[in-house]
Amino acid sequence: MINIEMIYTIIGFLFLVYSILSLVNKSIGIKKRFIQFLFWFVYGVSYFLPGLVSNLTIGCLVIMLAVLSLLGGFKLDKAHKGLHPTEKKSILKNRGKKVFFPALAVPVMTFIGVLICRELSISNEGNEAIIILSISTCTVFLICSFVFKGKPLLALSGANTTMGSIGVNVILPQMLATLGGVISVLGVGSSITNLVSQHEIFMSENVMVMTYALGMVLLTMIMGNAFAAFPIMTAGIGIPFIVHKFGGDPVMLCVFGMLCGFCGTMMTPVAANFNIIPESLLEIRKKGLVIKEQTATALTILSFNIIVMIFYLYK
Repeated sequence: MINIEMIYTIIGFLFLVYSILSLVNKSIGIKKRFIQFLFWFVYGVSYFLPGLVSNLTIGCLVIMLAVLSLLGGFKLDKAHKGLHPTEKKSILKNRGKKVFFPALAVPVMTFIGVLICRELSISNEGNEAIIILSISTCTVFLICSFVFKGKPLLALSGANTTMGSIGVNVILPQMLATLGGVISVLGVGSSITNLVSQHEIFMSENVMVMTYALGMVLLTMIMGNAFAAFPIMTAGIGIPFIVHKFGGDPVMLCVFGMLCGFCGTMMTPVAANFNIIPESLLEIRKKGLVIKEQTATALTILSFNIIVMIFYLYK
């Protein structure tokens, strides 16, 4: 049976490869090379250690990553420029529509693989999507290496260049999700519950839904990640009021609550891995353009989510 630990091992090994490639990358200074090497090495090792060492050791590694991120080893304003426009046109002309194969193949293979996994029970229950996504990505990588006749090492080198552009933001989702858990443990959710309880008499079930949805959006915009906001808002408003008091469906609440949070992600620069890094990688010169273009879509989806929750959450 394939378990999630195997996937973590593969991911950790990949970051160890990035650390070596960063160390031998002569296009950047020695200081940056060494900092990037240490950063990717520590991050890669952290995937191997859970279950083998204490939580304190993992926490020390996280602190080390934070310290390394302050040493100037990564600079987002100087992302790699990639290929020359002439080279890009030449590659596109030679390969044509084949370049879309990886982007389309991974989600299709993941979807089919998850269905097969659930029928055959060949992976840990609850982790099927992550496991199959990882396997699909590795499979497509090997297929593309054969179809495009590219060297795997060259692809890894290009991936390392991209990772160098993303820099420390690669760990941002995990850190923000952890932050949400820490804040929840500190009792922020209980504080929100007490605050809402003071005005509970003025709030109907639909007003509570709107409060929860808008709270998810605003807290996500502040914290930069819906995963960080979700445990706080769900523990503070979702479970005690919408589920326990008004009898709302907890599954539907969680699904649409996260969708509301994602709307907040689309409208905040704090979500650097979604809204700032793409500007750098796609060489978008106008700052804030990604957020500006996404805002209308985010507000539309948010409105739809609230309407659906009002009409179907309590049925």
